[in-house]
Amino acid sequence: MFRIHGLWREHYTPRIESALAAFHPVDGKRVGALLQETVARRGQLEVAARPRRPDGETRHVVLRGAAAFGPGGAVEALNGVMVDVTEPRRPGPRLLYHAPLRDLPLEDDLTGLADRHQFDLSLGYEFKRAVRSRKPLGMVLVDIDHFPAFNAHYGELEGDACLRRVAQAVQALPRRTGDLVARYEGARIAVLLPLADAAGAQRVAAQIFEAIRALGLPNSGHESGMLSVSCGAAAFVGMDDLYNPQELLRRAERALAAATAAGGCRVEGFHALEFMAALAGKGAC
Repeated sequence: MFRIHGLWREHYTPRIESALAAFHPVDGKRVGALLQETVARRGQLEVAARPRRPDGETRHVVLRGAAAFGPGGAVEALNGVMVDVTEPRRPGPRLLYHAPLRDLPLEDDLTGLADRHQFDLSLGYEFKRAVRSRKPLGMVLVDIDHFPAFNAHYGELEGDACLRRVAQAVQALPRRTGDLVARYEGARIAVLLPLADAAGAQRVAAQIFEAIRALGLPNSGHESGMLSVSCGAAAFVGMDDLYNPQELLRRAERALAAATAAGGCRVEGFHALEFMAALAGKGAC
């Protein structure tokens, strides 16, 4: 089971939440629902799913299981197997990178930042390195508040110029060797932060927030009349927390979505969101 998932026993203790998070998001929800249904109906299940390993590889498996009953007739566990049915890879040409991924010429034409492909490559590379070294990996997603309204009012040329100014301001912040600033999509910028834990990622997000506010760019589409951004921060802190780079990305996206839903112009961290939601009695965000 560990070999199928590309994990090591000394790095990871399985839990149901992290096990479901290892699957493709659609499959994880489906498998979770089937597990609950199997317990409720005291029956059996068989389902195909796609686990995604920390190295970025997607496998294809079939899960078969059945409810196990205790002496009193209650369901005490689900027993089953996972069969790896991934087709063997066919031999073919390989492209070998002799330079770090961050040094490859993958650049966004508009902003001059690394592009989304560079970001995806670097995320996989840095995540695997964080797992091997048992070091944290932080991430910040930045979104310009009310950017469609900005474009509608000032025009696309001014919108492009604004995005370049924001990108330059983020890029100009003091950064450690290995940090990556990339254009994620549209008016969003992603910052990858090797060795940064959750608190460190939020500190960087706060610095970005203040740097953009210091630009003093006008935005009549915002009630303050000034351009602002929302930031979502998250971090990988260990294999017991998560073991998929896409899950780290989803957590940063959820933190950013919460900041935007609260009106924007703020910084939110994923772990802080969970803590606040628990205090409010609403469960995890």
